[in-house]
Amino acid sequence: MCSEYGWDEASALSRTLLAGIEERWEAGGAPRDFSRLTFTDNIGLRWRVWKTSSPKTVEDWLDLAHDQLYFKDPYGNSALHAACFNKPPLDVVDCLLDLARAFWDRRGPGPEWREARGADVAPVFAAASNDGSTPLLTATSTGCDTTVVGRFLTEIERYNETGRGDWRGLVLVADGQGYHPLQGYLSFHESYIRRHMADETIGAAGGRSGGGRMTTRTTDRLSYKEQVSSDHGLSDYWSLSLRMLCLATPGIHPVKDQSTPVLVHRCASIAPHCPPLLLEWCMTPFLEGVEWIPADSSAAVRDGKGRLPLHRAIEAKDRSSLTFDNERLDRLGVSDVDDPEHNHHRRRTREGAASLCRYNNPMLERNRARIVAKLLRWHPSAASVPFPDGRSPFVQAVALGATWSPARTPSRDGPGGGDRESTGSLLRLLWRHAPGSLVETDPVTGLSPFMLAATVVGHADDRDAVDAAYGLLLNEPELITGGGEA
Repeated sequence: MCSEYGWDEASALSRTLLAGIEERWEAGGAPRDFSRLTFTDNIGLRWRVWKTSSPKTVEDWLDLAHDQLYFKDPYGNSALHAACFNKPPLDVVDCLLDLARAFWDRRGPGPEWREARGADVAPVFAAASNDGSTPLLTATSTGCDTTVVGRFLTEIERYNETGRGDWRGLVLVADGQGYHPLQGYLSFHESYIRRHMADETIGAAGGRSGGGRMTTRTTDRLSYKEQVSSDHGLSDYWSLSLRMLCLATPGIHPVKDQSTPVLVHRCASIAPHCPPLLLEWCMTPFLEGVEWIPADSSAAVRDGKGRLPLHRAIEAKDRSSLTFDNERLDRLGVSDVDDPEHNHHRRRTREGAASLCRYNNPMLERNRARIVAKLLRWHPSAASVPFPDGRSPFVQAVALGATWSPARTPSRDGPGGGDRESTGSLLRLLWRHAPGSLVETDPVTGLSPFMLAATVVGHADDRDAVDAAYGLLLNEPELITGGGEA
């Protein structure tokens, strides 16, 4: 629809379909004859048929709406994907999302209708293409206007508030390459954000000392992405980044009255996915509406269960998959160890059985190490602060399947985007800050770290379990004697 016809035609068709659905729904009620809801893959033909023979029933209108919204090209892209690839006006996205919501509300009472029609279970803004990209990811990673991205976020919030489904975690759903909307948004605008972060920091320092300096660059020297980004101010990008962070961490409160400790906990709770730029940005002193507390103090603030941001970062889960309706999201003050699944594995561990690996994605684990590196730079002694169950951060990371060797995967942040501190693995980072952890006995299982590493099951690659145990023994061979005597 959006690629074959212009923006005006796309808007007009969406509005006409929406009006037809609402008018016939009020006149005739819900569709009853599900067998009549057939659909065609020929979107151009369907458009011409619609122009020559106006639909008479709500079933016909829904039939047309489904074809327009869920028809996909050979790459699996829907009309909403196609629009976002071309930086659409807000009006077009408004029309498509309004039509999609009306279709979602009127699509029938049960799965038999969806099966007869071939309709997707997910709303159109969450329907993925062949490579796993959702329209939201397309919008954020191609430089769509902030108003368009904001419209997607508003729609997600509306679905949640009105009981249509909890799709807030969509901001972390990754495509086949592990790229997600929050990352795509900050990656596209990173150069602009970093430059203006530096400008405002210099300006803030100058305001305090009386001699600030603001850096500027002429438009002709800007990259394409910076030219697109320059259409809005830094505050607009911060506002949307904060909204996405809050959508990804809905259980952490407060939502409105933000402070840097709360933001650090939010970032830590999605450590495998959190762009390091976002964590750095959260700690800058000029953010509007955010109570600023220095980084070393913010990283030392505990939640209601006594956990530091470092603890959250170590326990943070992989949230790449679309499993939000039934997933209980972590809450500040409610530990992950309260999960029935986690408690089940913890009980099995006490009985001598294996524990379950959580660290199975090398790209996510590389990112987790970068976030942990920043937290330890701000609060080094956190590596020695035990979890509420008595485990040290090092031992907890071993129990969750961390490896000794660094995750070898290319960074998506471009040249120079990596942190020098995070070139090692998570275990090496924690060990450097708390060397004594290597010879600790796990208070939960009574095992030495290398023994505990050998009990972890569920690695994507069995060599990872061997790597962890071997790396631990290599750096503390005396553990073999100690373990044997135990």
